[in-house]
Amino acid sequence: MSPKFKEENGFVFKIYSNEEERKHVHVIKAENEANFGWNPT
Repeated sequence: MSPKFKEENGFVFKIYSNEEERKHVHVIKAENEANFGWNPT
């Protein structure tokens, strides 16, 4: 289970801690989902 850390204009933002090592956030709206990764320096 992932915590929802923000919800705005129908978008839900989540982070799954048990997934791959690469840092990323999931953005969900209705039946659509995208994930965005980043490389902290």
